[in-house]
Amino acid sequence: MEYLSRLPLFIRVAKLGSFASVAREMDMTPSAVSKQIQRLESELGVRLFQRTTRKLALTDDGQRFFEKSAELIEGLQLATDEVRDRRNSIAGRLKISVPIALLEAGLADALASFASDNPDLELDVEGNERMVDMLDEGIDVAIRVGELDDSSLVARNLAPAPMWMVASPKFVETFGLPQSPSDYAEAPMASYSGHGKNLFQFSKDDQWVEQQFHGRLKGNHGAFLKQLAQADLGFCMAPQFLVETEVASGQLVRLLADWTVEPQRNIWAVYPHRQHLPSRVRALIDHLVDWFQG
Repeated sequence: MEYLSRLPLFIRVAKLGSFASVAREMDMTPSAVSKQIQRLESELGVRLFQRTTRKLALTDDGQRFFEKSAELIEGLQLATDEVRDRRNSIAGRLKISVPIALLEAGLADALASFASDNPDLELDVEGNERMVDMLDEGIDVAIRVGELDDSSLVARNLAPAPMWMVASPKFVETFGLPQSPSDYAEAPMASYSGHGKNLFQFSKDDQWVEQQFHGRLKGNHGAFLKQLAQADLGFCMAPQFLVETEVASGQLVRLLADWTVEPQRNIWAVYPHRQHLPSRVRALIDHLVDWFQG
């Protein structure tokens, strides 16, 4: 099927009626164009052109072949141009997976403004608290918080997401204001289900402390854990973006503010491939980088 690659050249020669004209158009030599047509004729087993010193004309077989192939080739070229134009425009379907906590913390506004700025875009946002399989579920971009494990994915760092240890004012009155992680070793914790044994690491200057906490209440949704903390049922570890409003208003108290919860987390935009990245994906990521910086 190698001859298929020569068909566009054949179509142009048939239309222009000159090897030299096609050579100038395609930045080739006339002899190179002639050789490609000769190879096509050899592969098809028919003569396509009558050649004289003064004229180049299609044979009967060449004319029939031209009539059958020209529409197909031009249709293929049109489809190719449309795909390239679509790739270079912010249009088409874009499916995004986002943690629900981030949507509730304001990222929904960022995605809404992106959709408003790009009316040809079909935006499908899936809020969840699980690690999605991007390829199996057709996800173009996933927003993730924390550490990244899948090295086969491409990631763009959007913003830091430090973990804050918080509790209600009444809880602090009961258990005291901790000066080190060990001060809350016996205090009840409301924890993420995925944290396993609730073993956390903290750093401060040149100190590095590992502390295990305990509690009877767990959940996989940050808003639920924040609610438990506000109800005086335990302290919790949560991303800054989830609790900073309540800390600012006094509904929650940030604990151990001079300690850093390790490892330090970030918010990432993750996508499967770097090569041939659609412009809609690139535009979304650039939009999110600007939004987080703002």
